[in-house]
Amino acid sequence: MPRIRLTSFFFSLLVLILATAHGAIAEDKLTVAFEPYPPYEMFENGVARGMNVDIIREACSRIDVTPEFIMMSWSRALLELREGRIDAASSGFKTMERESYALYSSRPLSYEELVIIAPENSTVSLGSLNDLRRYRIGVVRQHSYGHEFDSMRGLDKDFSKTVKTQLDKMLHGRTDLLISNEVVIRHMLGEQPNAKVKTVFRVERTPLYLLFSRNAGDDVLDLSKRFSRHLKPCGMTAQ
Repeated sequence: MPRIRLTSFFFSLLVLILATAHGAIAEDKLTVAFEPYPPYEMFENGVARGMNVDIIREACSRIDVTPEFIMMSWSRALLELREGRIDAASSGFKTMERESYALYSSRPLSYEELVIIAPENSTVSLGSLNDLRRYRIGVVRQHSYGHEFDSMRGLDKDFSKTVKTQLDKMLHGRTDLLISNEVVIRHMLGEQPNAKVKTVFRVERTPLYLLFSRNAGDDVLDLSKRFSRHLKPCGMTAQ
């Protein structure tokens, strides 16, 4: 009888260990921050949605990881990423500064078409980015707009925390122009049918990546490698 009880005890202990290990694997999570950037990333009725959100979910499902999406300004997301307080941020350009604290997904999540936007009744005409120096242009704090624009000097920039604020400022005459993703601006204008704008200059087409924190621990670094191995080639492009 003692031997039976001892065997039963060790069997129960083994079951408990296996269940705990399975639970630990099943509970792998990836905290992903994003700013409202429809149709790429957004919340609708409390649920994260969007093209990039769907791609992240699909890749995570292949490695038994649950993504947890949280919304914040892009400048705060980069700060949290740098400090290792979040695991990842979606979605951004590759820049030398960010590479000091972020790892990038092996493939882009999607692409965006960067453009200069003006009110429909504007007389602005641009032959090159150098012509921007004559105007006040709206940008979002900590956004990158490609090497050429980012490195330009002498621009009269007006900084906003979000793309929506950036757009509202231009529509109310506080800025002459804005630079942004054409698809995002058109999507936001769908909620303002009376607002009319036009594209006055096309800057460049750029890839958007998922950024993983270098400072969130070895588990996140391992997740970044597993995620990248299971990320499908990007088929989503800005229209």
